[in-house]
Amino acid sequence: MRQKRISDYGYRIGHRESGPRNKITDVPGVRVGHATVEDGNQHTGVTVIVPGEGNPFLKKYLASAYVHNGFGKTCGLVQIQELGTLETPIALTNTLNVGKVADAMISWMIQQTKKEGEDVFSINPVVGECNDSRINEIGNRAVGEKELYQALEQADTDFAEGAVGAGTGTICYGLKGGIGSSSRTLVLDGKTYTIGVLVQSNFGATRDLKISGKPAGERILEQIRKEECGSSAEDRGSIMTVLATDLPVSERQLYRSIRRCGRADAKSLNWGVWFWKNDLFQKSRFFQKLGKAAVSGSVQASFFLGGYHRVQYFLL
Repeated sequence: MRQKRISDYGYRIGHRESGPRNKITDVPGVRVGHATVEDGNQHTGVTVIVPGEGNPFLKKYLASAYVHNGFGKTCGLVQIQELGTLETPIALTNTLNVGKVADAMISWMIQQTKKEGEDVFSINPVVGECNDSRINEIGNRAVGEKELYQALEQADTDFAEGAVGAGTGTICYGLKGGIGSSSRTLVLDGKTYTIGVLVQSNFGATRDLKISGKPAGERILEQIRKEECGSSAEDRGSIMTVLATDLPVSERQLYRSIRRCGRADAKSLNWGVWFWKNDLFQKSRFFQKLGKAAVSGSVQASFFLGGYHRVQYFLL
C-alpha cells in the first residue's frame, strides 16, 4: 500500500539507504498486522509484530531485557529476564487492554501449538502499551480476542501506518500520533544487513518537535494559532519502539545497544536534555532452536516498551 512518507515532502532522515519498503518488514521474516476499533468514542486497536516464520513457542527465540525507570504496564518481561527467551509474537495496544490481549495471545498460541501436536503448559505472552485515553474511551476496554486474532491473521510484509491498530488513539507532539516504520541497510564484510523500526508514538509537547534536526514545533504552533486548532503544551505520554535486525550480533551486544536506544528518540526533540520516565527495554535474537547456533540470516529483534510518560521503548 502506498502512503505518503516524510521523504515525499523533501526530508531525508539520516544518511544510509532504506530497505525496499522502508519498513520494519524489510528484515527477513518479520510481519506486521493491525486491528482497528473506530466506534463512537472508541479510537483504539492492537498491532502485532510477528518475528519470523513458524511457531515462536516452539522456536524459543533468544532474548535479553533491560528496564530503566519503568512506568509501563508491559506483560512478559519477567520471564524474558529470567530465561532469556521469547515465545510469542509481540502485541501493542492501549494501557487497559494489556491483560485482555495477553489472554487472547495465550489462547492463540495454544491453538497454533496443538496443531503441531505439542502440549502447552506455560506461555509467556509479550504485550506493550500506550495510554490513548485523551481521545479514546479507554475504560470500555474495547480490544480483545477478536481484534488480536484479526491482527495476527492479517500480518504481512506490507502494512498500513498512521492512525491504525495500536496507534489509532495516540497523540504525538500535540498532533495525531500513530504507527510509523522505517528501515536502513548497511554493508559489513561484503554482506548487506537491515535494521527495521516500528513505533507507536504517544508523547511530546508541540513546541519541542524537530524534524530532520530542524525546529518545526514553533512553526506548527504558529499555524495552529492562526487556525485556532488544538496543540499540546505538556510533554507527556510514551512511545513504543520495536527494532528488528538480521545483524549477526550476540546477546551481549544486543543488551549494550538497547541501553542506548533512547538517544534516537531525543533526536526529535527541540532541546538537549530529557528525562526518561518509563523505559522498558528488551532485545532478542532469533535462533532455529534453543541452545543451537544461530542460522545464517536469522532475525534479531529489539523492542522497547513503556507506559505513560516521556520516552519508553520495547526492543524485540
